[in-house]
Amino acid sequence: MLKKVMTLFFALLTLPLFLTACNATSSSKDVTITGIKVTVRAPQPTATYPFKTSKSGTTTVQGSLLVLSPEVALPDENDAVFLVPLDTSVNVTSIPTFKVGEVPQAQVDERTGDFMFVNITPATYAVVILSRNGTQFPGHKNGKTDLIIVKVTEKDKDQLIDVGFVAFP
Repeated sequence: MLKKVMTLFFALLTLPLFLTACNATSSSKDVTITGIKVTVRAPQPTATYPFKTSKSGTTTVQGSLLVLSPEVALPDENDAVFLVPLDTSVNVTSIPTFKVGEVPQAQVDERTGDFMFVNITPATYAVVILSRNGTQFPGHKNGKTDLIIVKVTEKDKDQLIDVGFVAFP
């Protein structure tokens, strides 16, 4: 009995990968394994998010939002990822507060957490996430206190800067 259960378990884990790799044309397939009939559904492709593109002579900045503690804070529902300009002529010890509409705001794929800023001009920015209650959280690397600081230079024009995963809160 244990052998049948282990065989079924292994088959259920590997069969979807096999069907996907074989480009199965049907959305489902009946498979019989050791006398047990199982219907396996092939994964359905999802449409990609229609991110806008940057104008010529500007920079695109992208990343993925990683929500660490949804019970503590959730991002605002209205694409809550921002680039806040920093004054580099002084020692930066905190991130300045901002008003929505006055700083670059990312397009966000709410399904995946992927975000993209377009038409970014040279400056130094901090990635900041706005929570549902209005708190502004600086983005950071997962497990670290290092803030996500993005330096966009003249050499970055017409380029893509990937900041990777940005943890929140």
